[in-house]
Amino acid sequence: MPRVHNPLIRLLGFIAQGDLGPLTLYTKPRERIVAFLKAPPDKPASQWQRATRNRWRLALTRWRALPPAIKAQWALAARRAHCRATGLNVFISAAVKSDRSVIRTIARQSGVPIT
Repeated sequence: MPRVHNPLIRLLGFIAQGDLGPLTLYTKPRERIVAFLKAPPDKPASQWQRATRNRWRLALTRWRALPPAIKAQWALAARRAHCRATGLNVFISAAVKSDRSVIRTIARQSGVPIT
């Protein structure tokens, strides 16, 4: 597994994470970047994996369909509730988990009605 430590990448503001071409990159503690070749899947995705991916895909599709005013409500609620997430992240998390209590809690803590 090759290890890359290049402060120039950080200086340029590039945060190496995820897949980049044929490599998968992530940052270890102490800002050390680790790179390794992507491993191709050895078998097709299971039914559970496909269902999970579809749930995430559907949640993002629903977010994109929201009007800007509703998206702004989610962003404001996340900010006022002091979440370490954006409105998009909170929406996606609640949609994927199908947990209405998360939405009610953030709405109550922020004082912003979330629809």
